[in-house]
Amino acid sequence: MALFQLTKQQSPGAPIETIQFDAADEETALIIARRYVSSVPAYLWSEGRRICRLLGNSSSGSQIVKRVTREVIAKTRA
Repeated sequence: MALFQLTKQQSPGAPIETIQFDAADEETALIIARRYVSSVPAYLWSEGRRICRLLGNSSSGSQIVKRVTREVIAKTRA
């Protein structure tokens, strides 16, 4: 099991809300994180690495806006 964090900020200057949970892998963590997504952007993290940005809306549920992969990170460092 790995530790994941979901962070979101309701408005600029508001405190950042953090939800921590354990999950077997990133896919399972995304399933869990989607339960907590609202109309405010949320970020899923693991081991200090941002996995993705999630945004929800009342009509269609949550969606992954941008997923960060290790390949993308490796290419940007080169």
